[in-house]
Amino acid sequence: MNEEIQKNKESFQKLSERYNITNESLNEFLGESLFEAPASVQIDMYRCYPGGLVEHLINTIAFGLNINKALPEEFQVNKEKVARVCGLYEIGKTFLFQENDIKWEVEKRGKIYKYNNDLVSMHVGERSAYYCLINGKILPEDEYQAILNYEKNDDDKMSFYHTENLGDILKQANWWAVKTAKQNEQP
Repeated sequence: MNEEIQKNKESFQKLSERYNITNESLNEFLGESLFEAPASVQIDMYRCYPGGLVEHLINTIAFGLNINKALPEEFQVNKEKVARVCGLYEIGKTFLFQENDIKWEVEKRGKIYKYNNDLVSMHVGERSAYYCLINGKILPEDEYQAILNYEKNDDDKMSFYHTENLGDILKQANWWAVKTAKQNEQP
């Protein structure tokens, strides 16, 4: 494990302890794969390199907490909820990508990774929620809803007033984490 991945692993573990993001079973299930997974498959996308996923989650947590803090008090959400949703919403990518063995796709298209076709097809948010469930990380309904609905269009989901702020904070935090990523540079 390289130095940057190790640093991000330690940072994520500290955040997890502070904000109750993961539990022992989920940590064991995801293992080192969480810390070594890329955030995307293609070089022109964000954080397409080993360790990119956890780096992205750390940045999303930071942006989420800052966005929440900047909101008027009546719109703020419990910061543990914000950190947990921002830290868990894409853990479903952990086993999703494999190194691409098709040389042409790597060289000509920059598709460094391919999808793991051994996995049952699910949206990333669904897989993230599934990983939490099977590992005893029970989340309140509003947190599950924010994670499950993250990738859906507004007309494709049911939205309840009490979860709108949490989902909106997650979307904005992710947008900033992607926008500020050095897309074509590896750490």
